[in-house]
Amino acid sequence: RCAPGGAQGAASALGGRGRAQLPRARPQDRGEPAEPEASAKAGYEVAEARRRGVTRIAALVPEHGYGATMREAFRVATEEAGLEWAGAAGYAADATSFREPLEELKRLRFDGLVLPDHARKLVLLAPALAAADLWSHDGEAPVPDGARPVRLLIPSVGLDGQLVRSAGRYLQGALFSQPFHGPSATGPGRRFADAFRDRYERPADVFAAAAFDGFRLVRGVVDAGAQSRAEVAERLQQSAGAETASAVRGFRPDRQPYRGTRVLELRGPMLSPTLGDAD
Repeated sequence: RCAPGGAQGAASALGGRGRAQLPRARPQDRGEPAEPEASAKAGYEVAEARRRGVTRIAALVPEHGYGATMREAFRVATEEAGLEWAGAAGYAADATSFREPLEELKRLRFDGLVLPDHARKLVLLAPALAAADLWSHDGEAPVPDGARPVRLLIPSVGLDGQLVRSAGRYLQGALFSQPFHGPSATGPGRRFADAFRDRYERPADVFAAAAFDGFRLVRGVVDAGAQSRAEVAERLQQSAGAETASAVRGFRPDRQPYRGTRVLELRGPMLSPTLGDAD
């Protein structure tokens, strides 16, 4: 069963820092990222971009707290991966035109570009990038004459169904970080997505998967004998590799998710797990 609040129950049992550890969308909706997760999630996207030949990464970021945090997370992840951080350009959080930041961005040398913003803003940004001859590229299809091919890296806040329908042609080859994506799920995630749809007659989202995983993780350690908050916390920190619907896969001894996200690539109208990122 899917227990409302289950994700918070598991995270609360970890205490303090643990409150942000299971996949959830509240920090993204507020523009306040869960900082312990930011660098780790950025690292997965950067690693995948590197595997696909990206060597220099830049960012085009909204000028607010979330944008600043993600810019720093990707800078750190880029340098830790041995790649070059090319710099960043910024735009006002309420911007609908991007001519000046795009001109600034084009002065940088990069082949990977981070876009840490909501899907509703990416619907505007994606065609603006293409018009500025910065073309999202999957590594195979030709790009228009004079355009610079770039691999886009988009955190989970940037993905929804409307984005792909409205701007998918400008996002081919983009890499998306996503803790749970029902349509592309396999294994435990697929079983959960199918059962959720059968029961509730609607598709499961990341909130449902987080609640389900949180409940299952806490229930598992309680059934195994944990009787106090401290015992639950201790056993959750030994749950790395647990079977979950989302990418979290339990927790490590440092209270961080064992994984926390997976990387998907947009090809045509479909998002698919990248190599080694199936459920």
